[in-house]
Amino acid sequence: MAQPTVSEGGTETMVKTIRQELCAKRVWFPTEDKPDTTCKFFIPKIELNRIMTPERIDLVLKELSADLERPKELSKRITDPAQVPCRQLLAAMIGSEQEHSYPAFVLEGKVDDSCLPIPFPDDEHARDQPSLTCRLGHSHSHDSIAAASPAARNDLSWWSYALATPVLELGAEEISGENNRQPKPKHYVLDRDEVLPIFFPNTGSSGRGSGGKSNVQAAKFAEGHYMYTFHGSWVQEWKNAHSDPSPKFAIKRVVDPKYLRGRSYEHERESMVEYGKHNHKHLMPLLATYEVKGKNEQDPCEYGFVFPRARGSLGGKGGFWESIEKDHERMAHRGFMLKQFHKLAEALNIIHTTTEEAPEELDEGSEDEGSEDEEKNEDDQETGAKVPNRNYHGYITPYSILWFDEETGGIPKVMEPQGRLVLTDFGIPSLEQIHKKQLYQAPECGATGGEVSPASDIFSLGVVFLLFINWYVIGPKPFEEKSGIWNDQIPLFTEHDGSKTGPDSSSLKPIVGETIEELRVFAKKFDGNNDNIVRLLDLVEAKMLQVDIGKRIKCSNLVKELKAIATSHTLTDMSGMQEEIEEIERAMEG
Repeated sequence: MAQPTVSEGGTETMVKTIRQELCAKRVWFPTEDKPDTTCKFFIPKIELNRIMTPERIDLVLKELSADLERPKELSKRITDPAQVPCRQLLAAMIGSEQEHSYPAFVLEGKVDDSCLPIPFPDDEHARDQPSLTCRLGHSHSHDSIAAASPAARNDLSWWSYALATPVLELGAEEISGENNRQPKPKHYVLDRDEVLPIFFPNTGSSGRGSGGKSNVQAAKFAEGHYMYTFHGSWVQEWKNAHSDPSPKFAIKRVVDPKYLRGRSYEHERESMVEYGKHNHKHLMPLLATYEVKGKNEQDPCEYGFVFPRARGSLGGKGGFWESIEKDHERMAHRGFMLKQFHKLAEALNIIHTTTEEAPEELDEGSEDEGSEDEEKNEDDQETGAKVPNRNYHGYITPYSILWFDEETGGIPKVMEPQGRLVLTDFGIPSLEQIHKKQLYQAPECGATGGEVSPASDIFSLGVVFLLFINWYVIGPKPFEEKSGIWNDQIPLFTEHDGSKTGPDSSSLKPIVGETIEELRVFAKKFDGNNDNIVRLLDLVEAKMLQVDIGKRIKCSNLVKELKAIATSHTLTDMSGMQEEIEEIERAMEG
């Protein structure tokens, strides 16, 4: 589609004034300062409302109705509240300098705002047809439509897209449930020429993503192109925290043929919708989803998930652990972390007790061409093998646990002064993806294994807890110094030569036991009479980091044990709060 042109001719009329203002308010994609023949643009809704006022529209209609046999007919059609509005169509025709055909388009052609955007055919033969096909698939015929040149139709198409840019409802539709309202986020489908009014400040890009992998980016919606809807108390808190008219969101963007071909997107979305019914504050809420269609069936779509934006993850550069280094600061977060771990286990238990039907043609989102996992999966499809129902997370790491605070997450400081940890990343992980974070993978997910299950999540969460204890009693620096155990690319277990099978086919490396014992000694020194961290360490060692799946604790029981530890810490705080305050003050003085 060629870039539209705007003529400088014409008389000083309200139509010309509107046209000039519309052109001045165009927002270009991908960047405002470098529009070219492939760029798209849109008119922000807030500017459209300012330009296309009822008074101005009335003046334009009087001007356009002057040559009609029945001048009041057009005004009646436009102002009738029972009819579909035609304001965006009028703006599109003024922008493309075809306003004189507007009466015929509306009255005889039966075109209105619901028909927008109007696609411009790729096929040259279709461009010469006397009728116009709108996005609804309806054919609109009239002499003025038939007489329009391909260039005029092209310009009208550009402007119809610019004026039909969607307003996304973020949150969910209200759906009645048995006990309460159930949220279901809206899904938006756009074609390749439609504008998604989202900007990615950190990259300077906007609109569609590119490449073959998923990525999560901070994003902002154009002002006036989003609105909040019901999604329980979590999103209400987050909404109330943002006085900024255009707060940042987080968007996971995926342009990956394998991911889409395996229908992993639909599965991930349905998973999040199902989990969202529980309205658990430690499960990431989904605000909306979208897909942008490719040019043809061979051209991959872009899929997107819209979330609230977190301050950071639990681990990683700039994460929660890295931001707190001093001993007294870490000590002050002991109770917070124990309570958060209990709630994260509750969230994980929701996943473990929610049986989801996996896609029949699951590709598992493998990122590399010709991978063994992909070939194995395709073989399973050909033989009619069924993919088992999924009731696990599959990719628990410090990077899949996000940290929300008062500023970014709307977390009330009076109730949760240190913020909240939230479990996210509910996609279907391939074994290849799991292998990239081998530190957190369970032995059964190793190179000679391939089994991912709820028990795998428990092992991975145990590694996260072990990292927390290391951070708490020693600090964040040993994460890098002890590369023998804390390297993301190195697993905690050793696989044998294949002569053994079952629970004895792997074993934890000796350094793991040595590190646990070292951390136990440090914890007793660091916390004195408070034994909650030692209790957590015992739980991790005895019931979570078990190579034998049968000996690993179930998530429901893990929730109970973590609750007991967190509750014990609260009681200890209440009975000895003065002593702990003095202990922290001494640490600060030191």
